[in-house]
Amino acid sequence: MKAGAEPDGDCSTGNPFGSINEAIASVQTDAVLALSKGIFDEVVAIPRGIVLWGACVAETVVTSTMPSETEAVITAREPNAEVRNLQITGQRWGVKVSGQYAQLHIQDVLIKDTYMFGIFAVSGTLSIDNLILRDTHARPSDGAFGRGLEVQGGSEVEVLRTVFQNNRDVGVIAYDEGTTLRLEDVVVRDTQSQQSDGTWGRGLN
Repeated sequence: MKAGAEPDGDCSTGNPFGSINEAIASVQTDAVLALSKGIFDEVVAIPRGIVLWGACVAETVVTSTMPSETEAVITAREPNAEVRNLQITGQRWGVKVSGQYAQLHIQDVLIKDTYMFGIFAVSGTLSIDNLILRDTHARPSDGAFGRGLEVQGGSEVEVLRTVFQNNRDVGVIAYDEGTTLRLEDVVVRDTQSQQSDGTWGRGLN
């Protein structure tokens, strides 16, 4: 698909889809969606078996200019979803993994300048390989949070070859009975205190 293309594309070279959601509505499940360089300004819920594969991390950007303090730019609630080779930013959480059947793999991705959480996992399964997650902002309404990765609710999460940098409150946090978090070849650095009250600034909790 090509960012900015006219609506009602048909997935051909001459008439590509212009948005991720238009492509998802057409294929519905089990497909690789190749994203061009450019900015895709939309909120995406990834269906079962869908892979979002960008042209390059520097120039394929999935974002949302529609603010939210409760939802993410990209949400996974179904099995076998993937996000690869792109950048995620925007005025809301970066990525949310939610539900016991949710499965998301993130590889070769940059998440930056999101709000409250870079990645939030509540139940489900998440695997990460080769990620940079940095500069998460606090919640606009009260200055709280700004966390890199939060894992809770019995989630199963594996993180490989990843840098968490310059996030707020906590770089990486995991809690709740049944939650598992495995970190390998991971750097957590320069975590800032919580904007609202100047407390915390912990790398790992």
